[in-house]
Amino acid sequence: MNGDKTLREEILTFYMEQAPIMGGIALKYFGNINDSQVVKKKGHLDDPVTIADTEISDHIVSSLNKEFGERVILLSEESAKNFGYKRAISNEKIPILVVDELDGTLNFTKEKEHFSILLGMAETWRNGYEMTAGVIYKPLTREFYFATIDSDAMHITEDGEREVLQTSRNTNFLQGKTSVNVAIGRQTFPVDYPDEYLRIADIMKAFQNDNVEQVKANSKFSAGLEIMDVASGKVDVYLSAKAANWDYAAASLILEQANGCSYIARKRVQLTTPMSWTLQMDKPAAYYPGLFTNGHIDTSFFKHMKQYLSEQK
Repeated sequence: MNGDKTLREEILTFYMEQAPIMGGIALKYFGNINDSQVVKKKGHLDDPVTIADTEISDHIVSSLNKEFGERVILLSEESAKNFGYKRAISNEKIPILVVDELDGTLNFTKEKEHFSILLGMAETWRNGYEMTAGVIYKPLTREFYFATIDSDAMHITEDGEREVLQTSRNTNFLQGKTSVNVAIGRQTFPVDYPDEYLRIADIMKAFQNDNVEQVKANSKFSAGLEIMDVASGKVDVYLSAKAANWDYAAASLILEQANGCSYIARKRVQLTTPMSWTLQMDKPAAYYPGLFTNGHIDTSFFKHMKQYLSEQK
């Protein structure tokens, strides 16, 4: 790793200190969001961006500038439009901080508990920028999930109790507990072959689970927290049809340190090799499908999906 371990530790400390402050901003508006406080909507599902998102964004930008100045570059949903310019005029080896100010904003506006703050750090390595630190904070329960590239994945409760995160040991896909994000039901997801794309409904059939509504009801609609369910052994597989750098980055590092695997589809590429999450520098705001597993069920999963694909031809 070519990164600066000392700076990484500084960033992790900064994240652990700032996350509760950012969470406090969110809680100030939790249960009090009205139409006038929805700044804009995004995507075909009209996901909201609220005043809480923008205030948290303003806070993290101000705090980062004060603490680190030009030693880091911020990539977040709110800052993505300026990201390319900032990187072009900077040293390309400067760490990138990947932030989702409020993951699960739709839940937040509906007063549901599944929303969090995602804070990641990427440094240059052999495949480009790869994640080296990740912090996830749940404001309502004051829980932390975090890891660095050279430490265990950890969970800290509101009471300060610490536990090492470990994925489940299940190896049989058809007997596993599978969480599938079907919130974006009309999107497609590439599985196993670079030229084969499946609709979510087809994947549901392959999972031998025709009760789509039940699976949908069980989905948290928060990529970061869904991946933490895999990291903590509650779920064996999580499938996301569409998410961005800031949705995956911090969570994928924590999952991998808990012995899980991340498979990210970049354009039309195969998903049969696990990889560390590598930032998409050419299109930093683009969305990609992702598959996140316990690291043990993968062979069974791909074998089943390959068989299903061949039967559909």
